[in-house]
Amino acid sequence: MTLKNSKTKLYESKEGQLQEKKDEAVLEEEVNKLEKELVEEKKALGKEKEAESKEKLKEIYQSELKKEKEAEQEKEDFKKEQPGTGTAATPTKTQKQVSDDASKIKKMDQKNQVKALVKLVFAKNLAYAIKVARNLDSPYVLDEFHDTLVDEHYEEMVEEKKLKKI
Repeated sequence: MTLKNSKTKLYESKEGQLQEKKDEAVLEEEVNKLEKELVEEKKALGKEKEAESKEKLKEIYQSELKKEKEAEQEKEDFKKEQPGTGTAATPTKTQKQVSDDASKIKKMDQKNQVKALVKLVFAKNLAYAIKVARNLDSPYVLDEFHDTLVDEHYEEMVEEKKLKKI
């Protein structure tokens, strides 16, 4: 009888060990699943914060751009009011070139518009490219142009002396 009891106890012990292993595997699987969910939530939270930052920067940029346009308009209005400055009413050669380049670039899709503006920076200069970008009347393209210059071409502009290093 003791042999039978021993076998029964051994069997029950093995059965208990198998159940424990199954329980451990289930728990381990749940832990892995929760870890993955945590990583995904952290990524999502990071993207939300990044999006918020970009949105704030975009708002600031748009605000500054609006102020700059208003100041430029005030300058133009002031020039028109001054006696003996008939040249302000007639477009200069540069203004005509800006307008021509802007109309050519307007025909492109937005991605190629940005690329064309970047090429203008290096072919002519930064100020000229900005004037053309403003004449496109597309805040999106202007913003993408700015982002591209800052993120991808800053060092190159400094090296080619199109921009002073800050």
